[in-house]
Amino acid sequence: MLKINPNSKKLIVGPKEALKTKSVTLSDVNWLGDKFRLGQTIECEVKVRSMRPPVTAALKMLEKSKAEVELAVSEIGISPGQACVFYEGDRVLGGGWINRDNLNT
Repeated sequence: MLKINPNSKKLIVGPKEALKTKSVTLSDVNWLGDKFRLGQTIECEVKVRSMRPPVTAALKMLEKSKAEVELAVSEIGISPGQACVFYEGDRVLGGGWINRDNLNT
């Protein structure tokens, strides 16, 4: 399933490949690492699903609590409302909540 439209009571289906997402925006970002300036982009690892291994990504702070994540490799199963956590090795740098924009679901 690619999308649910509750108003029209429609389910939009397609191939599994259509579920791949490479870019997400985050809200309510909580930064625990060293100072990170707005507009700055860093490379780190992120987890967009708790049971998946971290993947390489570019993280850019857009506003004080909003960020954009560009994954090096597309992921399947990214859903709005889930957490996205940033890592540098074993060290947690922060995290935020995945927004609906840019997602197929």
